[in-house]
Amino acid sequence: MAAVPINEMAAGRLAGAVEACAAAGIESPVVLSTSLEIAPAAAAVEQWAARSVTAVCAYNDETAMAVLAGMRPGRPR
Repeated sequence: MAAVPINEMAAGRLAGAVEACAAAGIESPVVLSTSLEIAPAAAAVEQWAARSVTAVCAYNDETAMAVLAGMRPGRPR
């Protein structure tokens, strides 16, 4: 069984999230890309906050941890 490229997996997961939002009658996700480094993840968090985003659906656990680190007060900038 061949591995599915990450960008294909991400696209599929995003399509599922968009479909779920549509089914629930809510706006489509505000999508931002980030790296696993804290500073870029924090920049994404700041952009989501500016748009009143209240939840995050990360691609994987590593990305989720970067986003959580980016949310921490006193984080490196």
